[in-house]
Amino acid sequence: VLTDLRDEISSRPDTPRAGRIGKLAGRLRARLEFAQMDEIIDDSLHATIQQVESLCGQIHTAIYSTYITYSVDHELAP
Repeated sequence: VLTDLRDEISSRPDTPRAGRIGKLAGRLRARLEFAQMDEIIDDSLHATIQQVESLCGQIHTAIYSTYITYSVDHELAP
């Protein structure tokens, strides 16, 4: 799902802020894909969950501000 999100957003170069969403999705994907179980346990499961939750929140905020609450005047400006 994260790869699909990143790929879909990357395919829309007309949205300047889309790059930030792609970076955040890539960061979350890397955090989940390359995490080692012993590292998660050593670093604290709670801290790992907080990091993942924080990244999800940042992705949500970036998507919302880019695609939901964007400025129409800014988009229509010549």
